[in-house]
Amino acid sequence: MTCAVVIATYNGEKYISEQLNSILSQTVQPHKIIISDDTSTDHTIDICKTILRNYTGEYSIVQNCKGKGVTNNFFNGIELCKEDIIFLCDQDDIWLNCKIEKSIKLFEEHKDCVMTLSNAYIWNCKNEKEIDYNKLNTTFSKLNISKLADKNGKVDMEQYTKVLIEKNIATGMSMAFKREYIDVPPKDLILLHDNYISLVCAAKGNVYFVNSCMSLYRQHKNNVQGMHKKPFYKKIAGLKKKNILSIKKEYQRIKLIEEMDNKTHFLSEENKKNYLDNKNLIEKRKTYIIKHNIMGLLLFALKSDLYKKKFSILFIIRDFATCVSYRGEFNESI
Repeated sequence: MTCAVVIATYNGEKYISEQLNSILSQTVQPHKIIISDDTSTDHTIDICKTILRNYTGEYSIVQNCKGKGVTNNFFNGIELCKEDIIFLCDQDDIWLNCKIEKSIKLFEEHKDCVMTLSNAYIWNCKNEKEIDYNKLNTTFSKLNISKLADKNGKVDMEQYTKVLIEKNIATGMSMAFKREYIDVPPKDLILLHDNYISLVCAAKGNVYFVNSCMSLYRQHKNNVQGMHKKPFYKKIAGLKKKNILSIKKEYQRIKLIEEMDNKTHFLSEENKKNYLDNKNLIEKRKTYIIKHNIMGLLLFALKSDLYKKKFSILFIIRDFATCVSYRGEFNESI
């Protein structure tokens, strides 16, 4: 079973050497390393070339002509892969040396496995020069998802899908998946790559967890994604823009779930109801916002258990701010 590692880079000179060296130190080496760079203006590419100069395996460094964004940058690398299994890799984390080995073992032992998710230490590198693993939180603990899998790592797909309908719980840096199941996504994709891949894989087979931590998930101010807490005043800034984008992403996610269910019938009756409830929620929010119906939105927020369950006070504030200032940002496609 062959595997490739796809690394998406952009101005990552500060951390990329640690990440690359941790990949080269794996107990099972990847058959190919692909670096897709999104027009870095620092020394990221030079550092990669220097480190990989003595690498005996196959590697490829691709530089985009123009910025594609993190999602398309990852898919740019994925399209170049022909290996059986693909590991996604951020530029700023550190892999523990048996990450590839443990995931590949699950794929080999369980033919029904289409994706693995490995646990990771959440590492605030700013405050921790010497790492005390016992004091670090983990991604599975933070997301409260360890309970979704049995002792062998096999995930209860009914419960996993139920959670996926409401939110993404699969971070790209933790996933490995079978290449044959992931096609080139639509050009208008605004979902993040990990959200798209996790939904497609959930519809096509079983997911397994590597419950032991296989990475240091570095948290810093320049994370594209992350689990660090932002100051409240930064969350408030750009409320309307963020909310419009989040609603568009929700629409695209709901549409993808519907498309995949039409193909594979992966939704149980209960999860179809959950899907329809979430679809109704997003449609109601959009309708109240378009009509500037603040009172209607308020009453809906107070009465809907799903609205109160899914959204924090910040999201409710975002909805009201968007309702007041909406100027036709939704297009007909959603």
